[in-house]
Amino acid sequence: MKTIGQAATEFGHWAKTEQAKRMTEWAKAPSLTQLLSEVNANSARCLLPKKLPVAKLAETTTAHELQTAAKRVDECARCPKHGGACVNSYATDWARGHTAIWNDHESRLAEQPCAKWKEFVLRERLTRFGVPERMLDATLDNFTVANDVRDLALAWAKAWGNEDTRGSGVHLYGASVGTGKTHLSCALLRGLVANRRVSTAMFLYVPKFLSDLRDSFDLPMHERRDWLDRIMACDLVVLDDLGAEKTTEWVREQLGIVVNERWSNKRAMIVTSNLTIDKYRSTIGDRAASRLAAMCPFAFRLNGKDQRASR
Repeated sequence: MKTIGQAATEFGHWAKTEQAKRMTEWAKAPSLTQLLSEVNANSARCLLPKKLPVAKLAETTTAHELQTAAKRVDECARCPKHGGACVNSYATDWARGHTAIWNDHESRLAEQPCAKWKEFVLRERLTRFGVPERMLDATLDNFTVANDVRDLALAWAKAWGNEDTRGSGVHLYGASVGTGKTHLSCALLRGLVANRRVSTAMFLYVPKFLSDLRDSFDLPMHERRDWLDRIMACDLVVLDDLGAEKTTEWVREQLGIVVNERWSNKRAMIVTSNLTIDKYRSTIGDRAASRLAAMCPFAFRLNGKDQRASR
């Protein structure tokens, strides 16, 4: 095993080698005048003020900086709708998620955070939390099924984190299918994550969750326990389509455990279902149904036409 001194010496040699490589690259780089006349600089021309003298540009900008800006502009031009073109980019010295701009105040090239990158990071987080791809675009703005319900749900989201509402969740229900219950639940989750009100969450489509739970018995005990612990401990859980599963004693027991654990630790849930609260007794048992009712005092009914069928 290497000593700390040996490791430090090796790191020093590596750093010097990398610095030498970079200095060589910079020495071989074209001059500012040459670069402005080359094709690969054309993409960066849109950043520069019109009729900017080369001498004036040279006071604040090196050829390497202009080349870096040109590469980033090209990258941004290839960026998809939801961002992420620079997620694996090491072509420039700039941080990922930044675009090139011309800073008029300082008369130099600069970088600024990219709005697409913010959306890309948000969608990545929502995906990790289990939100299905079709629902990644769900927002309160594009929820148009019931404006009154949307406004009430927004009021709940704004009150999130207050001590007097800690652990209080939302119940979205209605006998009709396709009325936006899942959309609204994902929109609420998106808003809370985007505004950093929620740092950990889980979206669980109940029938699939129960299927995965059955399959988890084949996993080592510690892996199964870790997975369940994450569900119990995260800031917010969305139980989507509760009541759609085939009810058995095992199902009642497992769903009862989730509800009771979340209730005991004042951890909120958003529940979507075709059932009213009083119908849950046969699905999760009397005790868990009572606690679910206490956990979700904000109940919003969604009825109407099947929006999926009308698209």
